[in-house]
Amino acid sequence: MNPSERVRAVYEGRIPDQVPLMLDLSHWYKKNYQVPFDLAGLTQVDPKLVELHKQIGAVCYVEAGSYFELFFEDDSITDRAWTDEQGFFNREIITPAGKLREQRTFEEISYSYNITKHLLESVDDFGESVLIAIHRGVCPFDDCRVFGHNNSQFK
Repeated sequence: MNPSERVRAVYEGRIPDQVPLMLDLSHWYKKNYQVPFDLAGLTQVDPKLVELHKQIGAVCYVEAGSYFELFFEDDSITDRAWTDEQGFFNREIITPAGKLREQRTFEEISYSYNITKHLLESVDDFGESVLIAIHRGVCPFDDCRVFGHNNSQFK
């Protein structure tokens, strides 16, 4: 079996000939090829990253943000993301029940964003997370454009 067949077998409830190897080489690729890393949203597939996965025989990892838009079905919930002057990536979600905020800082050594402030900091924050989960919608980009669900608030 090749890597894709192994993963497909698992999803179909069959036993593959060995454990599927599903590598995500995106961090390694971005660091070594000096590709900017942006948490604010991924809207395109990087063909060079896809080719790297193929070359080593790993199942290709494609960031879902390239194909889907997340939105809230309730207009009273907002979600925004930005990088501030100090270089911190911030995300803020406001619901009728309250406000959640996350902050991350980019670390050059690991080429990743470490969390400096968690979105959920106590059990009191779970009320907002339930509202977020209940009212979150997902739409393939093409359908969003055709059917008017293009109310992306995560920019």
